Amino acid sequence: MQSWHVNGPKLVKFGPQVRNEVIPLAKAIARRAIVFVGSRTLRQSSLCQQWLENFQKELPVECSLQLPAREPQVDDVDNLAHSLRELSAGPDDVVIAVGGGSSIDMVKAACGLATQNEVKSCQDYLEGVGAGAKLIQAPLRWIALPTTAGTGAEATRNAVISSNESSTSTRFKKSFRSDELYAQAVFLDPEWTLTLPRQVTISSGLDALTQLLESAISSRSNPYTFMLSQQGFAWGLPAFEQLLCEPENLDARGKMLSAAYLSGVALANSGLGAAHGVAAGLGAMLPVPHGLACAVMLPHTLAYNLSTSHSAIEIMAGSAGLSARANFSAATQLIERITHLVYQCQIPQRLRDLGVTQEMIPQLVELSQGNSLQGNPRPISPAELEQWLGSIW
Repeated sequence: MQSWHVNGPKLVKFGPQVRNEVIPLAKAIARRAIVFVGSRTLRQSSLCQQWLENFQKELPVECSLQLPAREPQVDDVDNLAHSLRELSAGPDDVVIAVGGGSSIDMVKAACGLATQNEVKSCQDYLEGVGAGAKLIQAPLRWIALPTTAGTGAEATRNAVISSNESSTSTRFKKSFRSDELYAQAVFLDPEWTLTLPRQVTISSGLDALTQLLESAISSRSNPYTFMLSQQGFAWGLPAFEQLLCEPENLDARGKMLSAAYLSGVALANSGLGAAHGVAAGLGAMLPVPHGLACAVMLPHTLAYNLSTSHSAIEIMAGSAGLSARANFSAATQLIERITHLVYQCQIPQRLRDLGVTQEMIPQLVELSQGNSLQGNPRPISPAELEQWLGSIW
């Protein structure tokens, strides 16, 4: 049996109304809470307003800073870190991120950047495009309250950051990664997710399912992360299908939120594959949301890796209740089920449907190189990647 180890947040709690348990924890470890709420709609919701009101009765709360409503860019993180320095944020504070994966990644990266004595840009820390900078001073402590069930950003040690919209140089979408970036605590409260718009439920949910499947078949998968992927998929696939018909089902919301968290732990410790590698390239090149890009790539990636990962896909299919029948393996049935699910959600099936032209494919190949692609179980050279992307264009 291979050796393995797993890292993650120090504390994780799940359950309806568990958001209220953040308050006594923050009061016990900090003199002030700096709270970021991911969107204006979320901030104005009665759920959030009541939670903030209760929080302010127990501890000084700074909640005046706003987050940009987009996937994080270099300048977003640099500006947020600057704002934290202006607030004199330090070891007596705790930063709390309430929002989806983009908001959590933005806050996570800023917490790492804000405390460094030598002020650098976030870009200096990014894999593949940065200057190889490392965190020297300990980041600000931060707590995550995810309000979507997708990226699992609350569980990971990396933040995915894109080049600035105004950048005229090479586009990119890369990770700021450090073991120091794990959350102090994560509170998984499914009540936050009950009012998610249908498209957010779909894109975030398909992202989580992609992460569970890719981390399971990754070349870096280990017995522990594979077990997490199995359990997450056993919860996530039926819950996702149920939420398409019953969006206010709290039990299904809870299972999807838990599945997304497990997908984050799994990917943080075992990596991903070609779907996420290409999704990063698409996000760097075009205004394609991450969850949508993953959903487009998932059926193609499973089919591409079937020859090398049949047994692992078979086990994941069994986790979702599928079994072999005449002339159809459970693995083949799973790929068909995922393909149908993506079609049912009206997800584009070809790269051209996302605005990719044939002339863009060589650039997409270049932008897809990175940590995720390296974890693909079936090795894929740039030439092979170009040919494969051309086949699904």
